[in-house]
Amino acid sequence: MTWPLSGGGTLAWLMATRVPETTGAVTIAANLDIEDWARIHDYSPLEGSLNPALAPALLPAVDQQHCVGGRDANAPPSVVRSRRSSVTIGSPSAVRLGAVFHA
Repeated sequence: MTWPLSGGGTLAWLMATRVPETTGAVTIAANLDIEDWARIHDYSPLEGSLNPALAPALLPAVDQQHCVGGRDANAPPSVVRSRRSSVTIGSPSAVRLGAVFHA
């Protein structure tokens, strides 16, 4: 089980889709849709980067928890919702942490 933060959550999600031994994935303020994240911040698209929103879904047996701060302007709830809506196998849990922001 991993507990990565921010960009580490992005990497952990992508790794979890490729490591069959994965039993759980927990992300905290993770950019789970890098296209949405770049658009929100008016950044150029991340050329050559893998986007978790387009990655295969995790297997149903993989426990998932995605935590996002309600006041997080860097990785707002939309970047978790975007990933969540594209999941077709299993269903991840998303937890909104009220007035928490990105540190």
